[in-house]
Amino acid sequence: MKNPHTHVQVCLNGRTTRLMHPAVPLTARDLAADARRCAALGVQSLHAHARLHDEAETLEPAACAGVVRAIRFACPTTPIGLTTSLSAEPDPAKRLHLVSRWEVLPDFVSVNFCEPGIAELCRLLRERGIPVEAGLATLEDADAFLCSGFEDACIRVLVEVSDRGEAEAASRAQAIAGMLQEAGITLPQVHHGEGPATWAVLRQAVRLGHGIRIGLEDSCTGPDGSPVPGGNAELAAAALELE
Repeated sequence: MKNPHTHVQVCLNGRTTRLMHPAVPLTARDLAADARRCAALGVQSLHAHARLHDEAETLEPAACAGVVRAIRFACPTTPIGLTTSLSAEPDPAKRLHLVSRWEVLPDFVSVNFCEPGIAELCRLLRERGIPVEAGLATLEDADAFLCSGFEDACIRVLVEVSDRGEAEAASRAQAIAGMLQEAGITLPQVHHGEGPATWAVLRQAVRLGHGIRIGLEDSCTGPDGSPVPGGNAELAAAALELE
């Protein structure tokens, strides 16, 4: 990577199932082992979704604490973030209640600004001292973020485009970044895509000097489109080689 200071984050699992990739880590123990391999490569942060015994995503305090403790023990100097997505708890009120009961706090959380209940969630996170990654997938999300008044609660912006086409995804990511720049937002940005468009978004982000995110949550294939039997560590190694 041309700029060794580029922030590289690894998203360890997300909603990816074992049917999608057999090496995706689901348990706290598996997440910790995978996190250790990625941290050894030199990535700057890690992102994970806690799972229940039936492999469903969750924001339950005990499950989240188990993930944070395990990864923190394995990688004591690498910040670990959790999701707050409605995919983990579809009821915004229950989500708020669960997060309010977290006893072992992550180093940061990601917050999708397209979801309902964001103002209440960000207020709670700010009160609890949990830094936020503001997840922006569209220009509408960026506008919601700019109007929210929660910039002070954020450590960075996560530009996360879901367009399937490479050109469309790269264009949307650049448009969101441009909107933030025009508004005077100086927070660091980390960009990522999904599926086939993932690597086009990452290459563009590196060229523009932004951070990047990669992992089995976003893609199960490498830069050349081939499967990655080595999972997250293989994806992280490929991301670190981008120019």
